[in-house]
Amino acid sequence: VGGTWQLVDAMTVGSSRTVTLTNGTLDANGFNVTCGLFNSSNSNTRTLTMGSGTWTLTGIGTVWNFGTTTNLTYNVNTSTVTVTDTSSATKTLNFAPTVAFNNLVIPAGGTGNINLTASGGRAITSMSVTGPKTLTWASGSSYTITNAPTITSSLTQPVTFLSSTPGTQYTLSVASGTVGSRFMSIFDCTGSGGATFVARESYGNNTTGWTIVPPRINQ
Repeated sequence: VGGTWQLVDAMTVGSSRTVTLTNGTLDANGFNVTCGLFNSSNSNTRTLTMGSGTWTLTGIGTVWNFGTTTNLTYNVNTSTVTVTDTSSATKTLNFAPTVAFNNLVIPAGGTGNINLTASGGRAITSMSVTGPKTLTWASGSSYTITNAPTITSSLTQPVTFLSSTPGTQYTLSVASGTVGSRFMSIFDCTGSGGATFVARESYGNNTTGWTIVPPRINQ
């Protein structure tokens, strides 16, 4: 309690292992961290300094757990968080309003959903998603993304956005730029904040603020 761990090299923990910050300070000190899951959902006094490195989450289940942030000091710095499991298992990012992502990377591969839990607003500075991938956003919640997210999808590698409660919308708020790609399926999403939201050769249902251009049928 009250102690400090500061990395002097990259830290790698097994893909099925959880790193838990319970008390004190963990300072990545600019180095990369690789682990199955990271958990700091408690009410103890603790500090996380993520630094400038890449935090690679290789596990399944709740791979990023900050559901309770009482007494947490969180320094996102210029870090990147990458979710890399390519299985059919679900990966969940459980983060509170005070736990922002500087750069969130969802690479291609696998059929397992990426769930983003929330209640109230959530902040992400930059985000990239590569298909095939399905993201499930928390219904009734708002996600503020500072820079227009990069979405890479194709006919054989689509990207799908879902609501955790089908029929109930969530909001993606982006101030400027263009959000969207080709070959997407977008359900229950409100696009807001000033950016242009457009998905071409795509399918949309219960969307607001988006321009959905349906697929063409070649005869």
